[in-house]
Amino acid sequence: MKRKDATRPLEIPSADDEIPDLTAWLQALDAPLRTRVQPHFAAEPPTLYLDTTIVSQLVGWLSRDASMLRQQKLTRYWWRRHSHRHIKYVSDVVITEALKGEFKLALQRWEIVRPLSRVHPSEQTHELASRILAECRLPEREYRDAHHAALAAIHKVKVLLTWNCKHLATEHMIPRIGRACEAYGYAPPEILTPEQLIGACAYG
Repeated sequence: MKRKDATRPLEIPSADDEIPDLTAWLQALDAPLRTRVQPHFAAEPPTLYLDTTIVSQLVGWLSRDASMLRQQKLTRYWWRRHSHRHIKYVSDVVITEALKGEFKLALQRWEIVRPLSRVHPSEQTHELASRILAECRLPEREYRDAHHAALAAIHKVKVLLTWNCKHLATEHMIPRIGRACEAYGYAPPEILTPEQLIGACAYG
């Protein structure tokens, strides 16, 4: 069934895609990006763990919701213009989530994740995910969100890239996730949205 907040489907982004009015929109966005996030990955683009929210924004329906539409356009712009600069990882957790839903869209998500490097769950990632869940005081149903952070930490991926601004990319949760990782002897990943990543990398 077509979502009520949708307009038309997005195809898998390519280097030849053009998004109307996006250039002007990003120019207007550029100045606040630089002030919100100081560049600190200038020397070398960081490795990235992409959670399911990133993959989901690359295909599907254009939302009528302004905030969601902004995320979709920015994610697709970053994917087309800058994602090639990074070594990108997904996990079996991401792939399982990406293959759910409408078959055509699941197939498009599969085409995106299929060529990417993978990190795999283990006893250690599950144990750390449980610690993160407890530290963040999240219900058991949010275990997969905690597992994304654990997978990135244990596999030493520099950045967890996400649009999950409720359980991951928030000022409230990031320190808690960091404490849980450090308690197990792992450096926590930096948790950023694509918008923050653009500012942190200051792509030339």
